[in-house]
Amino acid sequence: MNKYITWTVFLISVAVYYPLFFSSGTLSSGDWPYVYQEHMQELSLFEPPYIWLEPYYRATAKLGFAVELPWEISERLFWFLPIVVLSIFGSYQLTKSWIGSLIYATNTYVLMLIDGGQLGVAMGYAIIPLVVDACKALTGEGVTASTRQRVKDLLSFVLYFSLVLMFDVRMGFIAGIVCFLFGIIHLLTSQNRRAVGKQVLLTGTLAIFLICVLNAFWLMPLVVSGIGSLTGPSDSIYTSSDALSYFSVARFPQSFSLLHPNWPENIFGKVYLMKPEFLFLSLVAFMSIMTVSAKKTKSSHPIVLFFILIALTGSFLSKGVNEPFGFVYTWLFDYVPGFMMFRDPTKFYALTALSYSVLIPHTLLHISRRACTALTVLFVALWIYLLHPVWTGNLDGTFTPEEVPQEYLSFKYMLVSDPTAYTTFWVPVRQRFGYSSETHLAIDSFDRLDIDSIPVVVDWLESSEAHDQMQQWNVKYIIVPHDSEREIFVEKYEYCDACRKQIVHRIEQLTWLHRLDMFTRNDVFEVETSEGHVYGEQSETGNTSVQIGVFMSAGSLACVILMYLFLWNKTEKQRS
Repeated sequence: MNKYITWTVFLISVAVYYPLFFSSGTLSSGDWPYVYQEHMQELSLFEPPYIWLEPYYRATAKLGFAVELPWEISERLFWFLPIVVLSIFGSYQLTKSWIGSLIYATNTYVLMLIDGGQLGVAMGYAIIPLVVDACKALTGEGVTASTRQRVKDLLSFVLYFSLVLMFDVRMGFIAGIVCFLFGIIHLLTSQNRRAVGKQVLLTGTLAIFLICVLNAFWLMPLVVSGIGSLTGPSDSIYTSSDALSYFSVARFPQSFSLLHPNWPENIFGKVYLMKPEFLFLSLVAFMSIMTVSAKKTKSSHPIVLFFILIALTGSFLSKGVNEPFGFVYTWLFDYVPGFMMFRDPTKFYALTALSYSVLIPHTLLHISRRACTALTVLFVALWIYLLHPVWTGNLDGTFTPEEVPQEYLSFKYMLVSDPTAYTTFWVPVRQRFGYSSETHLAIDSFDRLDIDSIPVVVDWLESSEAHDQMQQWNVKYIIVPHDSEREIFVEKYEYCDACRKQIVHRIEQLTWLHRLDMFTRNDVFEVETSEGHVYGEQSETGNTSVQIGVFMSAGSLACVILMYLFLWNKTEKQRS
């Protein structure tokens, strides 16, 4: 039966992720960008700004350029493929169940992460099971293991946790919650609490130190530039109670059922009604508590109770400030360090997904051993039904590859052929296929003017100061982009072509602009008397801090890997 389950999970996973790997075009959508070859060539490994996932992003982009891989292949090879593989095999390493892998790797939360282009978050999510499994080894078998094995387990934990933290700090925070609670449960259930407590404290302190050193490449520049950049904007528009209410899109029944509130269209703010069929997932998961009283499964009691606690915690936090007890999340957001990173509470769905990937297989295996096969088949059938929007092609983000419009390729060729340095000004924002480089930097009007209304941007362009300001910013072209993805000019969740035409009509009236007729879909206007010069300079302090941090991380990583290989080699020799 195990063989059939393995193949079934494999086939379902292939069917779910088929559009990502067996289709042409780029997967750019949502938060996931499109990168031209020219931009890959310009990327520097040490140049700020430098956030946690920058090294991997820049290094893989440079590697892709070096071996002449187009972005369409690089993004699949270095991002999408690792996420899928790590989600499947990392969760299997923890759960020892292919059903657990199916739940963790293909639930609505991770599919919405990938479909929305949040690949840094998805990569961190994919590695969390490896962190928890390493933590389990440290606090479980590691207590009675040899010193060599404990050091090996510690190094595994440090490497996995460092990777999660590198790809997304919020996923690192969530992994830290799981490990902290795991340590507390282990301490409370141990017979020799004093000795175990001392060991947990020593191991935890050493692990935190090594993790910080391995992440020095982004921690150092962060400390130099100011710790506030970690939590994001501190403006009241992001931290007010109204903002928290806006970002709290999930309701408790949805988070409890592992149903993402934006499933399946993934339009932020557009929340669907509760789908009652997803309640079967929570029902099966929490039926695992019935096995706690069984003598045959006594050894798994702490694990089951622990993951039930994690599931309840994830379900409660994922709903944000919504009832019940929404004030608790508001208090955590205001007073708990690091919680300000979670303006979007749905990140805590990772806790629920992790727990259900452990609890549901446990229920299917132990609730009735005679009926295990039938229950497993029924559950797989239910899972296939729950994912029916995937089979009907309703995922419109990265799961629907796109070709780069010729209009944007022509615009890029025009800029690349001009060696003069200048900037381009996009109204309201640069479209995802819009070209930007160090020589021809793209400016989003929303960001530069600190405005979030398109008509207000045009009002500013019509003001007397706009022309002079454009020359100070070294702007040569103003672009109203062709919204090929229907994601910029949107009103009430619907694309509004009339809104775009109205903006273009108003900009056409500006006397200091000259329209370029060579573009038919992009509306490109040339600014009069724009003089080219090099735009901006990088901070020497930030550059130095990045280099110091990178060298610290690289040296520490080399030492950790060498020590791990040495211990692994010793262990293998002892076994033989």
